[in-house]
Amino acid sequence: MTRQEAEMPHGEVVVTDGVAREGQESVRIVTPSATWYYHKLGAGFASLEDADGNDWIGYHPGNRAAGEFRGIPNLVHPEGYFHPGGTKCQTAVVQAGPDKAILESRADGGNWAVRWEISAAFARLTVLKAPKQYWFLYEGTPGGEMDEAADTCTLSDGKARPLSERWDTRLASPRWVYFRDARTGRIIYFIHHADDGKADSFWPMNESDRREPALGMTVFGFGRLKLVSSLTQTPATFTVGLADVKDDDHAREVIEEVLRK
Repeated sequence: MTRQEAEMPHGEVVVTDGVAREGQESVRIVTPSATWYYHKLGAGFASLEDADGNDWIGYHPGNRAAGEFRGIPNLVHPEGYFHPGGTKCQTAVVQAGPDKAILESRADGGNWAVRWEISAAFARLTVLKAPKQYWFLYEGTPGGEMDEAADTCTLSDGKARPLSERWDTRLASPRWVYFRDARTGRIIYFIHHADDGKADSFWPMNESDRREPALGMTVFGFGRLKLVSSLTQTPATFTVGLADVKDDDHAREVIEEVLRK
């Protein structure tokens, strides 16, 4: 983030198209809370940097969980639609600030279609068209790397769990999850704005028996159970954002405020 971008007025969104990022032409969206990098052909976020430059996604070509598997929202498997690094989607910048960025992406001749609206505080996805089942994933690195022992995942029932703990459950409504980075105190939160009764899940994936944080990633999914996707609704809305929080009560207040918007 440049000094000029860091000092921009609150609420302003700065969009730059045609930026190179991890091997693909991308759209960069700079907001007061984060900097987002969106692969245009992959139609997924490859990087999400906080104010200190920590990348909460960390996509890189190759190296499985240490790079190529990472991204948001990674909707369609095995086709790879809406996943950074992919080459089968088309993306248009519909609005380039100043209050928000709007990106629209399509795949499979328009049979799949999504819209992202990135504002000052968060990004909101609407799945417009989906001809088969899909999921919404966060495969990434809280605070820049996944620390299974220190970082936590808190579900909408209010219970915090270490990232070493796997779970499969139907989240309590309203359906949300946040991951807290112990080092920075920041969270990344995810909201599914519908209660469709589908199972959600999380497990840590690491490419090293030594459990090196830099080599691992979260595998969280709305509508995912193992390798089975279950979401079908269109339109369907999801929100993701970064926030500095004091404690769990503050985190819940942030999410509840976002739910009202």
